[in-house]
Amino acid sequence: MSDMLNRVVPGFGFLFGDQDICDMLKRLDNTAQAVKQPAYEVSEDGKEIFVDLPGCKKEDISIELGEGGRFSISAKRVLGGNEKEYGVVLTLTNRNYAVDTENLKYEDGVLHIPVKEIKPEVKKLVIR
Repeated sequence: MSDMLNRVVPGFGFLFGDQDICDMLKRLDNTAQAVKQPAYEVSEDGKEIFVDLPGCKKEDISIELGEGGRFSISAKRVLGGNEKEYGVVLTLTNRNYAVDTENLKYEDGVLHIPVKEIKPEVKKLVIR
């Protein structure tokens, strides 16, 4: 198949060598499938995010908080000797809200991430 592609697309062999294109595409697909982005949705009132992580154990789920409202979720599921990894990075765009780290919960394969409003601290400044 590589020979045929090299005739149709000059330079194909130079770019990809003599690899079988089907084998190369299969390896690329396996790499792309290595980490799946889980399905997620936001509640109508915007106060909770639901992330589908079917078959994962609570201890295999990790959430890391970053700057600027960013947070990442990663998880792995082992089923019948096969391991599947999930990962997603989300950003809270409204700076008046943050992840409520005290009330996270995981039940029935769904991670519940509550979002709370942050009251900006008001400081009175002294002019000298």
